Amino acid sequence: LKTSRFGQNIYSFLNKRWLFDKVFNDFLVKACLWFGYEVSFKTLDKGVFEILGPSGISTTLRELAADFSKIQTGFIAHYAFVMLIGLTVFITIFGLWDLISFWVDNRLYFILLISALFMSRDRNFIAVR
Repeated sequence: LKTSRFGQNIYSFLNKRWLFDKVFNDFLVKACLWFGYEVSFKTLDKGVFEILGPSGISTTLRELAADFSKIQTGFIAHYAFVMLIGLTVFITIFGLWDLISFWVDNRLYFILLISALFMSRDRNFIAVR
């Protein structure tokens, strides 16, 4: 087969460069590498995970501490009143949990947590200037 004319034609046809590697690299590999860098690394690692993870939590806690320090008056009666309100809410929620749990979905706590993380600094619940 190697020495026949048909064998030489098949060999010369298959021996040419058909650029399959170039097409494979341009259309498949580049797209996968772009997705891996732009979407996976830049958007998820540097974006969402940083906001929900260490940077977002520390920034949120720092902002909350700054907001709470603005409303501190130094009067013990104010602190006692806030503690009394908190204790009342705590006892009410846990004392009536069997009645409340029918209407409250636990997934709402996750939504509340995420919305608190993304809450804008300009739209605070306590506006003290």
